[in-house]
Amino acid sequence: MGNTRSLDGIKIFSASNSIFDKKKELFNEKVVRKILSSEIWEADLFRHKICILFGTIDSRLLKNSLGRTFKIGTDECNEFIKRFSFEFNRIVSLSSYDFLVYFAVDISKSENEIDKTFTIAHELQHVIQFIYLPEYLLEKHTSLWDCFKESGFNTNELPKEKDAIRRAKIINYDINKDKKIVDDFIFKKISESCGIEDKSYWEIVRDIDKTDYDLRNEINIDCIKYNIC
Repeated sequence: MGNTRSLDGIKIFSASNSIFDKKKELFNEKVVRKILSSEIWEADLFRHKICILFGTIDSRLLKNSLGRTFKIGTDECNEFIKRFSFEFNRIVSLSSYDFLVYFAVDISKSENEIDKTFTIAHELQHVIQFIYLPEYLLEKHTSLWDCFKESGFNTNELPKEKDAIRRAKIINYDINKDKKIVDDFIFKKISESCGIEDKSYWEIVRDIDKTDYDLRNEINIDCIKYNIC
């Protein structure tokens, strides 16, 4: 048997030469590899082909999302690739991958490793969710998302988001070893937040329980709570 945690199937790209010098590309790759070095990740993550793309699109054009994760071949993924086709001209055979993980320029150009780690690990946890959650639960969660957006609820409180926030915090603690550095960064983000949504996100990061999280059960609980069959 080969190494089940090989990075051979995980490829890292930058969308454009025009804004990323080689130093920036190498830094992004270094952070991704450091994140993936954590033994906390499930081995199944490394059994899939994942295209990680550091993009040039501002998060405001991505509905204020710093990262997006797609299962290759889905309508949502195809629409995203079609809309931002200019971002993919350096990638050959995108259809050969299982998942696409895209990062807005805000993360692509960020020079703060802890900041990058929170977003990159968050999106990689969404890959894990795609791997392990059955389709009917993914569909239920999409309905929950629609319900939250229509009602003006905080989507960071959704089960998949809380699961990803929790995992990102755990990974940051694991690879930085010094828990205080990570906690100081979180408190700094809270104090410097300009908007209510941003501050709310970092408060969730601060308060999130790091113990085991039963994502399937939490999705079902919320579906009952919000009357989603």
